[in-house]
Amino acid sequence: MTADEWEYAASPLATQRVLFSKAWLTGALSSFSHTLVIHDCYDVLSGLRLIRAIGHTRGHQAVLVNMAEGNICVTGDIVNSLESFAAPTPCRINISVTEALAPLEKIRSNAMRVLMRHDTTLTKYRSSGFPRIEDDRS
Repeated sequence: MTADEWEYAASPLATQRVLFSKAWLTGALSSFSHTLVIHDCYDVLSGLRLIRAIGHTRGHQAVLVNMAEGNICVTGDIVNSLESFAAPTPCRINISVTEALAPLEKIRSNAMRVLMRHDTTLTKYRSSGFPRIEDDRS
């Protein structure tokens, strides 16, 4: 969890308050039981990196995974489809459209493929062949 997300959770936008409801939390949530990430890139393990993807929330992160077919980005809720990624159009629930556009470029420059949270074309338990990021920008 990012330090920004930790702070934002205490007083989120009214439209996002339900996302930070303490009812879904199990166990004690404290800085002793979580690593609060303060950098843009954080290597969890070799080949597994967290990157900031501000937009859905102030501290939203995406995950880069080094796989045999190249780096894949698990985007979380910053983008929901290849069409939205290509446009580029971030997801509708965000803190700022302007801030939510920057992570799309960061993902494009750090990954070859994407795994999007709400992509309806993906099959359950898939482990390869994720959608390739096309760079058709002129």
